[in-house]
Amino acid sequence: MSIYSRDKALSMRTLKVSACILVFFLAAKVWGYAYSGSLPLEVSAVDTASDLFGLLFAMICLKIASIPLDENHRYGHGKVESIGVLASGIFLVVLASIVLFQGVSDIFFGVGTTFSHLGFFVLSISALADAILSLAFYFAYKRSGSLVIRAQFLQFMGDVVSTTSLCIGSGLHILFPHSVLGYFFALCVVFWLIFVGIKLMKRALMQLTDHVLDDDAIRPVLDIIKNTPECYGIHDVRSRDGVGVQYLECHIELDGNLSLTEAHHITEKIERKVRAKFPRFVIFLHQEPRGIKDERLSFIGKNQGR
Repeated sequence: MSIYSRDKALSMRTLKVSACILVFFLAAKVWGYAYSGSLPLEVSAVDTASDLFGLLFAMICLKIASIPLDENHRYGHGKVESIGVLASGIFLVVLASIVLFQGVSDIFFGVGTTFSHLGFFVLSISALADAILSLAFYFAYKRSGSLVIRAQFLQFMGDVVSTTSLCIGSGLHILFPHSVLGYFFALCVVFWLIFVGIKLMKRALMQLTDHVLDDDAIRPVLDIIKNTPECYGIHDVRSRDGVGVQYLECHIELDGNLSLTEAHHITEKIERKVRAKFPRFVIFLHQEPRGIKDERLSFIGKNQGR
């Protein structure tokens, strides 16, 4: 069974409920902006539109990613999640950049941007909803380990920060109409959205290009292998994040006088130890006789490739 299938129902239910809530708030923000011309509402509406796009795309990606491995996809379909996260990041950066351009133009050219009581009220309710949704995605991610759910959690955590900042900025502008503090908070949130979008794209690209796992992530697994009495050394370590599954392969040095059956039993023992402690790791071990001289991956980092 695919790792994505374990809590697929919970993840999909969280996505669907969140999408319904976002549709309501997006309509409220668009109406509020059309009625009042509030810059914070416009910025928040762009953020909500990005979230809604991400949720809808996440549903599709999660459904595909949960398909078990088959004859043509021996590693499963997990990377579809990375594609969904990448698309959400691009969408967020593009929309936020458009709002940034418009906001800067409003400041320099004096276009009639307003900060209304209506906008403050809608943003306050929206901030509370974002906090609740972020908690829902946090628990869904803890149970599923899904990258696309983690991306939604990060986005809604960012929404809590951004919407709260917009509330503060809008309130300050209402209290001090001639102050630029409202603009300052609104534009800071735009930059924050661009930062979140870039961070999502970077994470997705790292997985799509098979970036190695951090040393801290693989060190405990390597320690299990090294501490096996029959293992005299390891080298040529390769690792990658398979989205919910971490892959690690390496060469292990064994006594050259062992039979093939004995070497196989040692390898099986190591794999069982790793699976028992790190169920999300899939390891591939290649046995070599101790002391053999061969070409090795010396270009990989301090704990990988030796």
